[in-house]
Amino acid sequence: MKKLNVGIDYSFLEGLFAGSVEFFRDVRSNIFVYGGDRSIPSYFGGTLVVINVIVYLICTFTGDLLYNIGELDAVAVLRYGEYGRILSSTFLHAGIEHLFNNMVILFFLGAMIEKVTGHLQFLILYLLSGIGANICSLIYKVIAMERIAALHGSGRCGIC
Repeated sequence: MKKLNVGIDYSFLEGLFAGSVEFFRDVRSNIFVYGGDRSIPSYFGGTLVVINVIVYLICTFTGDLLYNIGELDAVAVLRYGEYGRILSSTFLHAGIEHLFNNMVILFFLGAMIEKVTGHLQFLILYLLSGIGANICSLIYKVIAMERIAALHGSGRCGIC
């Protein structure tokens, strides 16, 4: 049985996530996550998948209603102060392929991250990643003078 040992050190986050993560992969491609005492089931990974799917279904059946009030529009955010769009656009997806790809990544990789970091830290990391990606997108839109609204359900895929 061959094993690949990859250690990830994330101690630069100053104690928010203490320790290191080790991923082991054997010949059969089974993935084991070692997180010390944190070998507990994932709760938010699956819950966030369900929330995203429900929001997508609501968007599908109500037309453009949620997209019009939730998409990331630089003019609406910066001129009219609709700051809720920075968070709401993280749950909107442009199509079924977009939703499917993000939810597969969130379900599997998110579960591993949640087991290592803990439930609350994972939820905070998930939300801050989406908010941070949307803020970066707003900055780019202002610099490039783009007036196109965006859906950023994939903005946090850097972590999950």
